[in-house]
Amino acid sequence: MTCPRCGSPEAYPWGKAGRQRYKCKKCGRQYYEPMQAADAPGKLEAAFSDSEIKELLRPRVSFAPASLDFAGEKLKLGIMTDTHIGSRYTDDGVVMSAIEEFNAQNCDAILHSGDISEGMSGRDGHVYELTHVGYARQRDACINLLSNLKAPKKYLISGNHDRWYLSKADMGADIVADIAKGIGAEYLGHDEGDISINGVVIRLWHGEDASSYAVSYRVQKIIESFTGGEKPNMLVCGHTHKSLYMMERNVHAISAGCLQSQSRWMRSKRLAAHRGFWIATLTLGDGEIKRIDPSWYPIY
Repeated sequence: MTCPRCGSPEAYPWGKAGRQRYKCKKCGRQYYEPMQAADAPGKLEAAFSDSEIKELLRPRVSFAPASLDFAGEKLKLGIMTDTHIGSRYTDDGVVMSAIEEFNAQNCDAILHSGDISEGMSGRDGHVYELTHVGYARQRDACINLLSNLKAPKKYLISGNHDRWYLSKADMGADIVADIAKGIGAEYLGHDEGDISINGVVIRLWHGEDASSYAVSYRVQKIIESFTGGEKPNMLVCGHTHKSLYMMERNVHAISAGCLQSQSRWMRSKRLAAHRGFWIATLTLGDGEIKRIDPSWYPIY
């Protein structure tokens, strides 16, 4: 018997584990004496009972590959958030570029995840960062820009900047409700709202939490907070000005970035702004998303 590595016939016994083991004197390789075919049945009978041998010899179950159908109805979504219209850090030409691309791509619906307007915070110096001062001027500026959207469906939620007109001094002015009326959009409410299309639920989300140490962490925690049975099929997040696509708990999630440049406040907090927008093509069928093709359009 020769060493399987170097072919040397010189070896010495090196213990047993059912069969004799050897160690090559030349290269140190350990190997077993080969099992003789005639010995195999006897060794099986010695090691196992009749019932165990029958189980070992029983044909294994063969699992046929699942028949998966990825066909369905196509839905093209134009996705934007945090436009902050009325801020000097928002270039109306950039917003129009996004709108023109949505129109050129013939998007079926537009989703906006809040902070449509810059609002008026009352923070010292904020008024000097505005191109449009006051409720009426910011409302009209938003309507003038967003009325260029040609998609047949448009869905909006309000963000924390939009709600400053609602909550500051308890004025109760809901600017996004007025913007939605002005551009023929459906207003889904404050901070979050659901859209149901052929049994598929898309949830728009804004929130008032802060950016996380990792871009994905915030989105993961939002999805983690959803009760089982109440999860959407897709989540579109605004607020943190960060861009990301991920899938968690079977929820397709897009953090939609922003169309506002990094503001002085964000720079002071060392927070980056991921400026751009998304176009996502979904294939829907059987109440689920069969396929998703999300495309990020960065603006540098």
